[in-house]
Amino acid sequence: MSLLVARNMVGGYGEADILHGVNLTVAPGQVVVIIGPNGAGKSTAMKAVAGLVRLKPGSSVMFDGTEIANAPAESMVARGLAYVPQERNVFPSLSVEENLLMGAYARPSAAKDGLERSYAVFPDLAAKRRAAAGSLSGGQRQMVAVARALMLTPKLIMLDEPTAGLSPKFCTLIFDKVREIAASGIAVLMVEQNARPALAIADRGVVLAMGRNRAEDTGPGLLANPEIGHLFLGGNAPEEDAA
Repeated sequence: MSLLVARNMVGGYGEADILHGVNLTVAPGQVVVIIGPNGAGKSTAMKAVAGLVRLKPGSSVMFDGTEIANAPAESMVARGLAYVPQERNVFPSLSVEENLLMGAYARPSAAKDGLERSYAVFPDLAAKRRAAAGSLSGGQRQMVAVARALMLTPKLIMLDEPTAGLSPKFCTLIFDKVREIAASGIAVLMVEQNARPALAIADRGVVLAMGRNRAEDTGPGLLANPEIGHLFLGGNAPEEDAA
């Protein structure tokens, strides 16, 4: 059974439509990666699910059996949906632990368990709990942002370009943690420009182009597709690279 079923999402910013009928489906415990060229509507699609982009009539976003299209963004946490934006996703003047506690603002009674859960996934943060988030490296700040999203045990975490600007070491770490989170039963919907490594850990991949679905398959299936490799993955498919 699917946790998220978005159908015919049409909308954008002001009068300009960026999405022209985008469809997305995510099951519990799945990692689904959205890839595509710049301007394809990847982040806009995710923001539409999160209630941050207005959708036009006829669009549908079913989450855990409830229609949430155009529901207030502030209601999403209580529904079990967490969104981690690409930029400005930590409070730099607050400590790591204070940042994490902000993730439990809607249910303070869950803060203790949330901290234990977040530190279990990101043990390196426990040692830096008193450090100001602004003093951390880019990769460490990204860990704080994802850990904060785990505080209330969401059913779905949406990550917008979680490895943007990170070193290869931290990219690998973030992707490993995404798989760990999914293995715990939490679904992950992720927009990524680092398409090849993202698809390598994905259960399913969705390719968007010009605000429309272009292709959909398992992560390995998209990686092995020569047409997708040529058009959207920056060159030949992996088996051709090795020749």
